[in-house]
Amino acid sequence: MELYTPHTLWDNYDRRALPLNPTVLKERAAGSCVRREVYFNGEAAVDGCTRIYGVLFKPIRGANGGGVVYMDGAEAGLDGEVVRRLTDEGYTVLWVDYAGQAAGRSYTVYPHSLRHANYFENPDCLRRLPQKPKESCFYVWTTVMLRGFTFLEQEAGVFPHKIAYLGLHTGAFQVYKAAFLTPEAACSVTVFNGGYLPEADYGSDEASAYNAALENTAYAALVKTPMLLVVCSNPADNSADYMNELFRASDHEYVRLSVAVNCMDFLDGKTTETISQYLSVKIFGDEALPGEPILSAKNSEGALYFSVSVPEMPKVTAVRLYVAAGVKNGAYRNWRQLPLTAVGENDYFAKTDVYSVKDDIFAFVCADYGSGVLLSGEMLRVSPRVLGIRVKELKKLRLIYEADYGADDWHIIKPGETGERRIEIQTGAHGIEGVCSLCGSMSTFKPGDDPYRGERDRLLQLNVFMPAGGQLVFEATQKNGESYALFTARRVLPPAAEWQKVLITENELHSGDGSLQSWADVVCFTLISDAKLLLNSLIWI
Repeated sequence: MELYTPHTLWDNYDRRALPLNPTVLKERAAGSCVRREVYFNGEAAVDGCTRIYGVLFKPIRGANGGGVVYMDGAEAGLDGEVVRRLTDEGYTVLWVDYAGQAAGRSYTVYPHSLRHANYFENPDCLRRLPQKPKESCFYVWTTVMLRGFTFLEQEAGVFPHKIAYLGLHTGAFQVYKAAFLTPEAACSVTVFNGGYLPEADYGSDEASAYNAALENTAYAALVKTPMLLVVCSNPADNSADYMNELFRASDHEYVRLSVAVNCMDFLDGKTTETISQYLSVKIFGDEALPGEPILSAKNSEGALYFSVSVPEMPKVTAVRLYVAAGVKNGAYRNWRQLPLTAVGENDYFAKTDVYSVKDDIFAFVCADYGSGVLLSGEMLRVSPRVLGIRVKELKKLRLIYEADYGADDWHIIKPGETGERRIEIQTGAHGIEGVCSLCGSMSTFKPGDDPYRGERDRLLQLNVFMPAGGQLVFEATQKNGESYALFTARRVLPPAAEWQKVLITENELHSGDGSLQSWADVVCFTLISDAKLLLNSLIWI
């Protein structure tokens, strides 16, 4: 088998070798920018040339000379909100399609020999690892991103040394490779997974070639341009640990990590601000970003303590430590914020209770530097048994949640079709408060923690305020070996001007395989409503 490395795979590749031959399909004003749909040449093959479909967004006024090559998730398409934010700040944005042939829209046209890059025609291409890396969709998609950079550097008003890469979801898979091949790029940003393939056969012979030449960990230490890795705390694809290892393998002189807390694979305001400020600093600023906060764990008299140290400059405005226990799948970890005690201007410590030496403890720290940039350090995975931690006696808690706890225990993992993706505390009847999701869906991972874990034959009581009435869907996600099963119960609540108590039993929660037998292995509760719903408390009885 031929020996591959990133260097041998891309040897003699020249992103500028082929003329672009651009064609403008249409151009129109769109808000504060000009929207131009284009086709241009991509990868050449023996049976033709790829014609890349892209949409160029150029500010009508206030252009700053910066450019962004933008790839979104394969199934997500163009995120207009991301583009709007960037163009409002003066960037010229080129969104490039790489997913290929799809009905009802324009798309990148691949020659027959590159048809494996058509995601919508071959959705299993993400799991297909051919012996020859150049036959992988990831190789072809990287050439699309590189040709997008070539297109943008020839665009009038864009300075070639002020162009950045931005990739979201599967669009982020290409960023490490593109950054390695274009050291002249100002910076790069990967958002929500930079290459984790949960269902790929990494034990196959084909995986050896993939891991050596296309897997992003092979590029991590080679990238010498500034890069920001944005990771959500509970990614649905369980990519958090992979991204942490990718960050660990990267050169920390150039690469930074930012964990978006309580964020489920969509861009919230704080995450968007971090990306915006990072691009501004790296494209137009001369100052360096602060170093990463450092997190360590130790045994002190049998108890588990965490120490946090942040860089002296610039001064941080907030430091937060998050800890989760026992759940290996990163999608279901219940991240608790631990209170920090300052032991100096830049150093902190915190203690956490441990209820089992068999379960690993996960932790990360976020430092807010006030300028809008939120940075994190490497995520720790601590074995209490190895550290010799003494277990604390477990006291089961009946009260899982009450409104006085605030909104931090709740997350949006199933956003509805309408409504803003935000959870907040609102006031219901008699001035009593409750947590409310503006998009009609909210989830908590607290039942996966030992103190809140349910037991057989318990009743779950919800105290809710639903003035207009309507359907309430209650879901429980149960860990079943290495997989997860979803059980559902449905209630129709009448209109009521008062708070109502809703009781949920195990046997009324059903999946395709039957009813829930025990609360013990449930790791997540989700409430979905078709009308405004406030939850005051969640309690075992």
